[in-house]
Amino acid sequence: METSESVERTLPSWVATQQGDGLSIQGVVRYPNRSSTAGLRLVPATAGAAAAPCFVLSFGRDKEPYCWPNLVGEVAFHGGGFPAGLKEVIVMDGDTRLVIPVRSA
Repeated sequence: METSESVERTLPSWVATQQGDGLSIQGVVRYPNRSSTAGLRLVPATAGAAAAPCFVLSFGRDKEPYCWPNLVGEVAFHGGGFPAGLKEVIVMDGDTRLVIPVRSA
């Protein structure tokens, strides 16, 4: 595993992979604080979109830290039911729109 310092140099870092109707998205983000969890929430209206499903980066609270001391940590999504041949997914992080190319597994 990379150190938090080496990962921080590549922020934002995202990979999306599709196998059949399954989709996996992994990324590295800056957390708002040490007691946060991170997740990607699918925007329902885009769930069956062949063009580009959209996800919203969201943070929750927990008692345990889910990121490195410099507030950089991982976020992931794994789900099914997506149309084959996706070219890209969109991740919204506040006002930032990240377009992530989808690789076939």
